[in-house]
Amino acid sequence: MNWVMVHLPRSVHVWLAAKLGMTVIEALYEDMQAVDSCVVGKVVMHELVEFVRVEDRNWRDLSEGVRARTCLVAGGLDDDENDSWERGEQLKIGNSESEAFKVERRHAWNIQDPGLFVSGIRSWMQRCAMPDEYVNLEKKRV
Repeated sequence: MNWVMVHLPRSVHVWLAAKLGMTVIEALYEDMQAVDSCVVGKVVMHELVEFVRVEDRNWRDLSEGVRARTCLVAGGLDDDENDSWERGEQLKIGNSESEAFKVERRHAWNIQDPGLFVSGIRSWMQRCAMPDEYVNLEKKRV
């Protein structure tokens, strides 16, 4: 959805957001437009392209290079839970403190519920318990 916010006309973004039951937050839309030139973001988006067949994704090699403690959060109503769990496990190769969670929202849920999104970031950064809405995928599998 972030790609849509940056590269497609605003009218298409508004239409798509309405179809998905999302609210367009004008300030966020403008901020996304302003940071389009971010080189790092473009590289990451290119590496994590979602339109590659699942069997062709090379998450293991990508994950082994990630040394930072990483929090992966799937939108549980759209993202595949098993795929998200597997990505989380692969991220642990680079840093054993990495974790994968899901929230019962549609993909790009950070736009639908920015308060919950910020609460999760704050909790992760402060190494506190995640909000109740964040379901730890590893603990769910046990």
